[in-house]
Amino acid sequence: MVEDSEIWPSEELFKRFQNGQEEAAEILFTRYMLRITALARVKLAVHLQQQTDPEDISMSVWKSFFAGTQAGRFSISRSGDLWKLLVGITLRKVYRESRRQLSDMRNINQERTIDSSSNMQKSLSSREPSAEESLALIDTMEIVCKQFSPIQQKIFEQRLQGIQIAIIADSLQKSERTIRRQLETIKRLLTNYLD
Repeated sequence: MVEDSEIWPSEELFKRFQNGQEEAAEILFTRYMLRITALARVKLAVHLQQQTDPEDISMSVWKSFFAGTQAGRFSISRSGDLWKLLVGITLRKVYRESRRQLSDMRNINQERTIDSSSNMQKSLSSREPSAEESLALIDTMEIVCKQFSPIQQKIFEQRLQGIQIAIIADSLQKSERTIRRQLETIKRLLTNYLD
């Protein structure tokens, strides 16, 4: 009886790849390539994409994933762990590449006028994300938000909606100082997750 490899759960594919089954690596690649590329595209600023193609980042993610798995650096124990691992590798690569490019561009940016940088901001903010980019962002935010306590999730959601701290404090019956402290904790958690 031939097994239907398309329905294997990700943790099973991971174990098969660890045991040297190349077919499992191909299935993992096919299953997650578009999502990883979409995530890289969402996270890499548009003006940086002129220098680095998001597909290059996703290929680098796969190289690191396959090498790390073969070296025994990664382990998967339950459903969802593989996607979390791939998201983490992708975000690290995107932010590393962004920092590298931005540090290289500092001298160039000093020569730009304020007007041209404000035009760049307008063009960046006018771009609508694709459906894949939106889904990847939603997946990433769900993973990040699982780190938050229930009160932090409420604060984060309200702050994303543009609600002022005083109104958040009133609605949650907390002091503004408590809300500010929680926002600092959220910021620290996000920074730790995304770095």
